[in-house]
Amino acid sequence: MFPPIADPIRTIQSSASPRSLGYDFALLGLKVSESRVDVIRRAASRTAARIQRVSSDDECEAAQMLSDLASSTYRLLDPRRRSKSRERIQLSIFDDIDFEVQMGSRTPLVRLEG
Repeated sequence: MFPPIADPIRTIQSSASPRSLGYDFALLGLKVSESRVDVIRRAASRTAARIQRVSSDDECEAAQMLSDLASSTYRLLDPRRRSKSRERIQLSIFDDIDFEVQMGSRTPLVRLEG
């Protein structure tokens, strides 16, 4: 009937300046400067499963938390956000698992010409 009342704390957080990578590392339970793609992906999967278990009563809250998790995971996997060369390089290297993920998706991550 009536639209839900906005949560003022969540509104303040979403309108604030962009979060630091420190927040993203903490959300996924990772050490700062973790740059191994497989480790970041596993941490994101574990965190997503935990969010779904804990917040199964409130679908809206779970959806928001999963959205935050997806954004944090994307930021951690983006080499452009890293200041150390080693981390940028490590995040830019493709692995066999990346190609397996690509084969299972609808659209390719990378177009291989051959």
